[in-house]
Parts: sequence; C-alpha cells; structure tokens
Amino acid sequence: MHRWFVLMVVAGLPLVSPAENACTVERPGKVFDALEAIDDSGEERLRIVLSELSAQEGWSKSDWEHYTLGLADNARADSREERRNDLVTEIFGVVTRVPIDCEKLDMLEAEVLNIERQQWDDAVRRVEERLERGTGVKGST
Repeated sequence: MHRWFVLMVVAGLPLVSPAENACTVERPGKVFDALEAIDDSGEERLRIVLSELSAQEGWSKSDWEHYTLGLADNARADSREERRNDLVTEIFGVVTRVPIDCEKLDMLEAEVLNIERQQWDDAVRRVEERLERGTGVKGST
C-alpha cells in the first residue's frame, strides 16, 4: 500500500473512488514512487563520491558523518526542503477535491520531482568539486 494513501487516511482526508477520477488512485502513488526512485539513485551516487572523497582525505567514520551532515545543512537545502513539503501538501489538497485538476497535479509533480533531483545533484556536485580540489583537509566542508 502506498504511503500517500496511508497518510491521507491518517490525516482524515476524503478518498475518492477510482471511477470518479484516475488521478486520485494513481498519481499520488506515482509521485511517491518517483520520489523514492530519485532518492535511491541520489543516495547511491552520493555514497560513491563520498567513498572516493573519504579515501582521498583519509577520513574516519566521524569525519564522514560530519561532512555528510554539512551537505544538507545550508540555506539552499533548507529552502528547497520547505518548498518540497509545501508541494506535497498542495498535492494532497488537489487530490481531495473532485473533480481533480490533473493539469495542476502534473505541474506540482514536475516541480516536486525537479526539486528532489536538484537536492541530490547539488550534494553530489559539492562532493565532486571537493574531490577535484584534492584539498586533503580532514572533515571540513
């Protein structure tokens, strides 16, 4: 069962039958699945470049953790995270209104997936830039 469905039920949001509009059943789940796929791919890409950087700089486990936390702790990431959360809320709002505005849902889906990709791309790019610099400074960001 998709987490979107569970979240809607837990939040007490009305569910619309699939006969009323296919977007209700399919789209939120597809958005969630797409976000998961982006996250899985992003995590793998980041793990690979972090392993390279760790080897290059001779990091301990705590150096790795400190640097990784620093990748997500910045104003740009915070702003994107906030926008992504707002978009998810908007998606829930769209799917609870009948008839569902599939065009709006398309727009929201595209934006939320783009933000998710940007988050991972930025983190990987920062690590790759550090790799290229070859600074050798342990644990700094």
